[in-house]
Amino acid sequence: MPKERSEHSSGHGTVPRQAVLLDQARLLDWDDAMATGIAAVDAEHRQLLDIFRRIAGAGEMSPEAIAGFLDELGDYSRSHFREEERLMQSGRVSPEHRAMHLQAHAQFADFLRRTRSLIGHFLGGVRTELLAFLAQWLLYHIMEVDQAMAREVRSGQGGAEVVNGAGAPRGNARLQISRLLGELSDGLGEKTLDLLTQQKKLLDLQALHRALLQSADVLIHNWNEQDILDSLCRRLTQEALFRAVWIGRPGDSGIFDVLALAGEGADQVRKSPPRLADGDTVSVAARAWNRHGVVVCNDTLSDDTLRPWHAEFAVHGWHSVLAIPVARAGQMWAILVFASSRPGCFDAQTVEVCSRIGALLGYGLDEFDLKRRIRFLQERDARMARTDALTGLPNRFALEEYLPQAIARALRRGKSLAVGMMDLDDFKPINDQLGHEAGDDLLRRVSQSLLDLLRDSDFIARLGGDEFVVVLEDLDSGQELAQLTMALTRLHRAVETPFALGAESEHVVSIDMSMGVALYPNDGIQAELLLRHADAAMYQAKQRKRDRARWWALGAAPALEQREETSFDAFGDEAQELMRTLAPHLNVLAGKFTVMFYQQLEAQSGCESILASLSADELQLLKRKQASHLRFLLDPLATEDEVRAAAQRLGTVHGLIGVTGAWMTWAVGMYRDLLRTHLDGMLFTARTRYRILRAADIRLQRDLESQLHAMQNVLEQYQALLARPIGGRTLATDWIAEELDALAALPGMCVALVWRPDPKNWLVVERASGGRADALVEAFRVQDLYPTLDPRDARGRGLVATTWRSDSQQETGNFSAEACARPWQELMKQFGIRSAATIPIHQRDTIHAVLMLFGTYPNQFSPGWMRTWRMSLQHRWDAMAAAWHRGRAIDKAEAANIRALLYGGGLEMFVQPVVDLVDGALVKVEGLARLRTPEGGILTPDRFLPALGDTDLDSLFRQGLTQGLDHLRRWRDQGMDLGLS
Repeated sequence: MPKERSEHSSGHGTVPRQAVLLDQARLLDWDDAMATGIAAVDAEHRQLLDIFRRIAGAGEMSPEAIAGFLDELGDYSRSHFREEERLMQSGRVSPEHRAMHLQAHAQFADFLRRTRSLIGHFLGGVRTELLAFLAQWLLYHIMEVDQAMAREVRSGQGGAEVVNGAGAPRGNARLQISRLLGELSDGLGEKTLDLLTQQKKLLDLQALHRALLQSADVLIHNWNEQDILDSLCRRLTQEALFRAVWIGRPGDSGIFDVLALAGEGADQVRKSPPRLADGDTVSVAARAWNRHGVVVCNDTLSDDTLRPWHAEFAVHGWHSVLAIPVARAGQMWAILVFASSRPGCFDAQTVEVCSRIGALLGYGLDEFDLKRRIRFLQERDARMARTDALTGLPNRFALEEYLPQAIARALRRGKSLAVGMMDLDDFKPINDQLGHEAGDDLLRRVSQSLLDLLRDSDFIARLGGDEFVVVLEDLDSGQELAQLTMALTRLHRAVETPFALGAESEHVVSIDMSMGVALYPNDGIQAELLLRHADAAMYQAKQRKRDRARWWALGAAPALEQREETSFDAFGDEAQELMRTLAPHLNVLAGKFTVMFYQQLEAQSGCESILASLSADELQLLKRKQASHLRFLLDPLATEDEVRAAAQRLGTVHGLIGVTGAWMTWAVGMYRDLLRTHLDGMLFTARTRYRILRAADIRLQRDLESQLHAMQNVLEQYQALLARPIGGRTLATDWIAEELDALAALPGMCVALVWRPDPKNWLVVERASGGRADALVEAFRVQDLYPTLDPRDARGRGLVATTWRSDSQQETGNFSAEACARPWQELMKQFGIRSAATIPIHQRDTIHAVLMLFGTYPNQFSPGWMRTWRMSLQHRWDAMAAAWHRGRAIDKAEAANIRALLYGGGLEMFVQPVVDLVDGALVKVEGLARLRTPEGGILTPDRFLPALGDTDLDSLFRQGLTQGLDHLRRWRDQGMDLGLS
């Protein structure tokens, strides 16, 4: 049968095939040649012809109209095929003919089912191909196959014999020809339908990848967790492929909490959420949660386990559903559910893309968690840097920020303010006799009482030890003394009731306070001068505490300079002179601090892993370095730039090993208290004592600020690596090299490398980066220290092999202390490596490689933020690995050789013909890209494509196109008009 062309020629140009077919179809009428001689069968054939003509003459048609005709054809075929089956059973129809007939009926039903799935995508094409199929059915099946069946039925009913097999009469030959024509005719329709189905699948895949890109866009542009979930569901349902999308996780009662939803019928989930259950009816979400895996149902209405939801599914058109687990921080966190109106929607490709959307959501949530944790740490450190660790009151740093602002407010409002310097009388004997714990308890309780007695507009800060500063705002000019007296009388009530101290309140102590007060603007207009005047007045009040009329003194000492002064320079000439008077005492102070610090540090939660990662010798060395750093901070010749530079280096280390801003602030406060106590026992004037403390405070504060800034910078650099775009690079090795370079450039990172097993189960380095990476890899080889997957070998019990076998991250905070790291301890010591972490990298849900990070400092990969970062890094590499080519990894040298072939004239475009299987006609020619080696060998695409990046692929396309066009020109010169794909 000749192949029908898509267009027909006429004297007036070309007429579309569809218009010709419709004209012919309208004129088609019942003819006796169609009759079978069986009235019931002919009546049903007339019905089919009537449907055919109505489809042809319906004009413009909507998807609903086509669906209605398909319903009518379905009803017709069920009734007609039952009647024919009954006739074939009652007559003497040969088994061969009957089998062929039943197969044709099945193909008719399958054609209707597949055509229905194309409605809405190719409306014009569906109508045309439906008419073509029905015309062929009328022509071949009814006029040939059904008539042959009718003759056999009549022959069987009349007693005539039907001959089968070799030597059969002409009727049997006609039956064979009819079968062939029917198969060819049906094949044409099937082929057309296959093309339409493939086109539909392509559009579906495009929609899926748009959904994937939209998912990535959602994660990039939303900073709120709920916004991420809501936007993802909403954007996914904008694609016609998904009728609804929802995300949920089981609550404590086992009922799913719906976190986000969108689409047709999504509200049914919120009204009647799924629950975890072990019965016969379990939702797909619950199944996915219980199994920790993907669950697909491509025909919800025929799945008995979903029968409680059948009615809702039918109403809202949820004919296929897919449930994807979503991991967060390495643990299953929620289930992402897709619903489609199409039965059979979730094939392997669709499930794969949807799984990638689920993985992308998990990756995005991990990113969100890491950013939130970094913000929390930054806010906490900023808060801790301004908060006294013992009492929770603002500290000196907070006071330095607050007091200039308070003075500015007083200036704008035309008001006065009071600055009071205050300490507790005879606190030291209580602290010495009852112990530091009792003293700390007293300070906390006094602080809380003072805070309770102040107005909301007032401010109190603890400078250290038993020393406090109070700022009273909004004092009226001319009324300062009266208002001050009232406020301070109220404040004194904080110590008028004795305090019961001790574990069983066995020690009852009474205590008093002394305060010196300076007024703005009477005593000065600068914060520094007001504090100095208040300090001097406080010492006057303390000297007269036995016979004073009130517990506070107003104004500076008579001998105190009353001039305005510039800001105090903690590194200037005066400060250097003050530091020289303190220098002989620094060794004693640093030694006392180190002992006290480590005694109290052992009681702090969260620092066990840091201390455990140090040997006894390392801990002693750390103590000596810490004492040396404290002496350096108060060295008369130390400059501010030197202090900040040293603090930046130290803060980077602290950020990497897990030291928190709270610990830093606590340590600074402890050192200042020790310094103040020491100065109290020395014969300094009030001014000198104040200025020494002031210089020391500023230097300690600069050190603290710079360390906190460096710690924050570490977090930001590690976060910035995760925020780098993954990109669409084809060549895996290029991406790995760039990523390893970026990892190795992070603070504290020595070397980053990727391990993969060879055929003999030895783990070998596939790629490495870092300042000494090449030397380290060579040392692994020379010293025979490559890990093995065999756990019987000591080299098979290290981090890399354990990660490969367990498919989980591993870490060590100290190589020298880990028994499993014994084979590599000397090597790590030689390269200055103290810690390491290993991360499994997956491809197609199985481990594909191990990423290993080597650190300069102990405990480097153990802090909480670092563990979250490592999990996000794993998701990042997993996401990229999913996009890599499935073939073997391409060695860098091999990739270079392949590129040399591509750019050196090695590309050859082979061609092969594409032939129409019906009539044998040459349809077109297909071009095949190959690379020829200098030795004459041929490289196929599976060998060379993994080595090519985006630019290389562009060159491959241009070269191939040029060669293809050359082929076309030569063929045309030879009189052949061919197409090339």
